[in-house]
Amino acid sequence: MFPRLTTFLLLLVCLWIGLPVAYGNEAVPVDARLKAGFLYNFFSFVQWPTPIQDDVVLGIVSTPAEAEVIEAVVAGKEVKGSHQLYVISGTQFADVAQADLVFVAATDAKTILHLIDQAAQLPVLLVGEKAAFVEAGGHMAIVRHGNKLELLVNLAQAEKKGFKISSKLLRLASRIVTAGAGSAHE
Repeated sequence: MFPRLTTFLLLLVCLWIGLPVAYGNEAVPVDARLKAGFLYNFFSFVQWPTPIQDDVVLGIVSTPAEAEVIEAVVAGKEVKGSHQLYVISGTQFADVAQADLVFVAATDAKTILHLIDQAAQLPVLLVGEKAAFVEAGGHMAIVRHGNKLELLVNLAQAEKKGFKISSKLLRLASRIVTAGAGSAHE
């Protein structure tokens, strides 16, 4: 959409949270660090259905290695100026159900649908890493497209649960689902 703007903002996020930029065989840790930057900033650019009163919790359903990298980057940081960010992780949604935002690493379609169903009645923002996650009803996805990460947003589902996503964040999205499964614009 705005490749220069996206690149600039991504680099700004990396510099702001102190991430080293790396190449080559360190791609997995770098991806996890970049995802951590996205996840951290979602707390600033998304308004929850009910205001967050206490510290915020990021739940990670992923491999222990990826969860450790994300936690190392964001744990203990302040969100919105006064809320400390805590990270919990596990291998299934039940392990992280009390989180305000849950990041779900790549998984199969059946597991995605089950997870979205489990979270249906909870005020939790769901973020995945596959386009299928957004198409199945997840709120956002951070997906690898070639050599870059892109943001996909299911605005219809997010708004249905009462989340308000900042227009600044929506401008970074390469795809926004605005109604039903088939309605999207890029």
